[in-house]
Amino acid sequence: MKEGCSPEAIRQFVISGAASVDDVLAVVRLARLGGVRVEGSATRPGLMPVPLFESIEDLRNAPAICRELWNRPDYRKLMATWDNWQEVMLGYSDSNKDGGMLTSTWEIFRAHRDLHVVARESGVKLRLFHGRGGTWAAAAARRIGLSLRSRWTPSTDSADYGAGEVLNFKYADEVLAERNLELMIGGVTDALARPNARDPRGTLQAC
Repeated sequence: MKEGCSPEAIRQFVISGAASVDDVLAVVRLARLGGVRVEGSATRPGLMPVPLFESIEDLRNAPAICRELWNRPDYRKLMATWDNWQEVMLGYSDSNKDGGMLTSTWEIFRAHRDLHVVARESGVKLRLFHGRGGTWAAAAARRIGLSLRSRWTPSTDSADYGAGEVLNFKYADEVLAERNLELMIGGVTDALARPNARDPRGTLQAC
C-alpha cells in the first residue's frame, strides 16, 4: 500500500493491546521482513509503530514499557530517523470496561502524565493520541439527522464505538437522551421519506 500510494499516506501502525516492548519490536521486524522501509527520511516518512495501551494493567505499565523501549540503542537509531518523535495512543473503551469510568479516567490521566515525564527524561518528542471515540463521528460534531439524510457512514476515531463514557454523556441525562433519540428518529424518518430513499443506485439528493 505504501508503494502504491504516496509514502506519506501511511505513516503509523497502531498496535492494539500493546503490553510489552516486544509488541512494538515485532511490528518493526515484520515490516522489514515484508520489505517496508521503517526508517524515515527527508522524502519518505517511514512507518512508525504506535503502541495502543488499553487495559488498566497496560496503562499502568505504559511508562515502564516506553522507558525500556526508548532506551534501547537499536530503537533509538530508528527514532532518530523520525527526528526523535514517538506517537503513543491511550485507549478509553477497554480501560472503561476493565475498571469502570472513574478508574479508567484516573489511570489514563496518570499514564498521560508519567509518559511525558519519561519522554523528557529520555529525550523523546512525545505525541499522545487519545482514542476516545463516539457515535456519528463525534470528533467532527456532525448532526445525526444530517448524517442520516446524507447517507454518511457512522464512524469513529477509534474502536470506541459505544464506549461507556460516550453512552453516559449522550444518554445518562433524561433531557439529553430524549433529544438524541428525537434527532435519530427524525433523521431516519426524513431519510426514508425522501423521494430516492429506495433507489437501489443510492442516488443522493441535496439536503
